[in-house]
Amino acid sequence: MKRPVLCFAMTTALLGFASNAMADPDVTAPDNNLLVNASEVVPGATTIGAPGVSPVSDAAVPCTQTVSPTCQTSTACIADDTSPTGGFVLSATSDIQAILGTCTPADPTAAPPAPPQVTEPIVRRALRRIPLPGSSIVVQPPGGRTLVNFDTLFRTEAAPLQRTVRLLGRRVDLEIWASSFTWRHGDGTQQVSTSPGRAFAEGVSMDEYVSHRYADAQVTVRPAVDTTYSARFRVDGGPWQDVVGTVTIAGEPVELSVVEGRPTLVASY
Repeated sequence: MKRPVLCFAMTTALLGFASNAMADPDVTAPDNNLLVNASEVVPGATTIGAPGVSPVSDAAVPCTQTVSPTCQTSTACIADDTSPTGGFVLSATSDIQAILGTCTPADPTAAPPAPPQVTEPIVRRALRRIPLPGSSIVVQPPGGRTLVNFDTLFRTEAAPLQRTVRLLGRRVDLEIWASSFTWRHGDGTQQVSTSPGRAFAEGVSMDEYVSHRYADAQVTVRPAVDTTYSARFRVDGGPWQDVVGTVTIAGEPVELSVVEGRPTLVASY
C-alpha cells in the first residue's frame, strides 16, 4: 500500500546543485524558505520536486505552506542518496506537523476578496488609448477662397461620445465631450474657444461666431481645428467621476486662398 511522502521543491541555486537533466522547479517561496509540496509516491522514490504535485493540503483543501530554515540545515531533512541529481527528502521519523505548522484551509463562508480597484489614473491612461475623432473645419465663404481684411468664419461639429471598456475585469463607462477648440488660421495665428462655431445667419452678432481676418492677400493658408476632449467615468454602474486632464486630437487642415477684392463697374439696369 502506498503512503504519502513529502518532497521539497527547491531551485538548484538553493540546493547548491546544477544539472542539465532536471529543470528548476517553480519555487515561489521567499528567500531562505522552502515551498513544500506533497505527492502520493512510493517510499524511497526519487521524484524530487516532480511537476504537477499539489501543495500540502488539509481535508483535501489545497493551501501553500513554507518552512524555515532551509532544508540543508533542518534535522528533519536527509539527503536523497538514490537520486542521480541530488536533493533532499523528509526523514521518515520526522514530525511533519511540527515542521509545517497548521495548514488552515480556506473558509468557504468567508466573504470573497474585494474586486481590483479601477482608479482615475488607470482610466486616464485608457482614455488616451481610445481612438477619438479629429474635427473637420468648415470655412465661410465656401469654395476655398476668402477676402483679405474680411471676417472669415470657421465652424466644426463635435458630438458627445460614449465608450465602454473593461479595465481589470470591470466595466468602465466613459462619457467624452469636446471641451475646447484650437483654431489654427494658417497664417501663424490661432485662437481658442469653447464653441464649435456656427454658420452665418442674418441678425447674429459677430461675437457669436468664430472668425478671423487675414491681413495678407494673394496667399494660400491651411487652417485647421484641434479638438480637446474631456471625460467622466463610472465603474460597474457606480457614481460618475471626472477624468483629470484632457486629450487633444489634431484636425486635418484645408487649403484656403486669400484674395483681394477689386471694385468693378457694371452696367446699370
